[in-house]
Amino acid sequence: MTKEKFMSDLHDWEIYGLDINRDDRKIIINIWFPDTGSKAQIILEGVSKFLFNGAMLQNVILDVLIFEEASSSDYFKYGCKILNIDSSFFDGKEGFKLIYIEPSVGVELSCLCKKITYEEALNS
Repeated sequence: MTKEKFMSDLHDWEIYGLDINRDDRKIIINIWFPDTGSKAQIILEGVSKFLFNGAMLQNVILDVLIFEEASSSDYFKYGCKILNIDSSFFDGKEGFKLIYIEPSVGVELSCLCKKITYEEALNS
């Protein structure tokens, strides 16, 4: 998926805000790239489990990893561990995705959800 592939290029972007809508089970992660001033959002919908840990004044992304099925990846295993889900959760359950954002500095994020999209801000 093109948009998910692009998210692998978010190294050194910063998380500057988080919008949580509990009723809609939707989370919007606001990000920006300081070198260019570009802004974007990672939108998580159908959220079942979510962890946002270690936030600081500066929260720099090292890597964004998205899994649509069980994987032998250490990142997948760790993302499941911190959400307290077993990797077998993905066996036969289509539609669930796991996103793990590894920090360079600051916040670590893991989320189990149904849909992940990336949108560039119109005014960046």
